[in-house]
Amino acid sequence: LSGVVGDRLNVGPEGPLWLLRMQNPSAFAFCASRLVPGTGEEGWLRAVKGLGRDAATAAIVDLKDLEPFRGEISEGSVEGLIVRPGRVEFDVTANGPNSAFVAVKQSWDEGWRARVDDVFAPVARTDLSLCGLLVPPGRHHVALVYEDSWVAAGLLVSMTGFAALLVLPLAPPLQLRPP
Repeated sequence: LSGVVGDRLNVGPEGPLWLLRMQNPSAFAFCASRLVPGTGEEGWLRAVKGLGRDAATAAIVDLKDLEPFRGEISEGSVEGLIVRPGRVEFDVTANGPNSAFVAVKQSWDEGWRARVDDVFAPVARTDLSLCGLLVPPGRHHVALVYEDSWVAAGLLVSMTGFAALLVLPLAPPLQLRPP
């Protein structure tokens, strides 16, 4: 990568490792300038090399997640970011005529669900391990919420056990009869 600011470390037979210094790091959530297909590590690396410095503002999306995102994307802006455990909220202004693609620096997982103005929106695996979503033209509120059914099931089991511990002292003692 020509023009990269960073340090080269020799790490053995795998080749050099570059530690890059970001001069202008992007925000936690931002509207991507371009949407580029790239599947897996090799596809992502190829896309980054092809983009050069533009990789910092582009979003590289897995081909299987790119299906609903055909065509050009519009510029936009993200404001009012609120980040809590299991929840990310922000407002997006997509300057149209097309939708904007918002890249979010949140680790991707199948449990992430997005709502744009309370309407379900698909979450795409972006830049290998992050989240991204398409936001239609205009101003919209986005909520990205983590919903894992196993977490809910574990919470239910824990609450049931806790309730049993509270009720047991109130139960009459068992009378054991000798045989």
